[in-house]
Amino acid sequence: MDFLGIGVFILALAFAGLVVYLAKVLKKTEEVLTHTAKTVENLEGQIGDITSETKLTLYNTNETIADVNHKLSQLDPLFHIVNDVGESVHTVSSSIVKITKRQKGELEQDAARIDEKDVRGWMRTASFVYYLTKKRRERKQAIRREQEAGNFNEAVEVEQTPAEAELQREHMKV
Repeated sequence: MDFLGIGVFILALAFAGLVVYLAKVLKKTEEVLTHTAKTVENLEGQIGDITSETKLTLYNTNETIADVNHKLSQLDPLFHIVNDVGESVHTVSSSIVKITKRQKGELEQDAARIDEKDVRGWMRTASFVYYLTKKRRERKQAIRREQEAGNFNEAVEVEQTPAEAELQREHMKV
């Protein structure tokens, strides 16, 4: 039985060591829980302060929102008037754009017609001037021939031919 007594003694020592170890662990746990309790007490006080501040902030926010809503409700008719004016201005400006586009098209057509007539007029003028200078040259040559022949006593004005008169009338129409 000696071995049995030694085994029980070893078991008793192991149990005593375990109890000492658990006592230290429980002591540390008690310290942690004590600090946690103190922290929670401090947090409760701070949360109370924060809650009262939050209530005050929410009250002020609600008052501000009510004031803004009241002022916006007073501005609603003004916004409706501005909307109506905007729609009217849009209608007028779109009408002006349509009129301007139509006038622009007509102006471009008129400008094309004027340019075409202008070119034709310049061509007619150039041909008329060329024809007159050619006829003048021919008259001068005829007068020189007569002077050389000795048959010329005084300057004779040559009348305008029917073709010259027609060209001059056509040029005046342009």
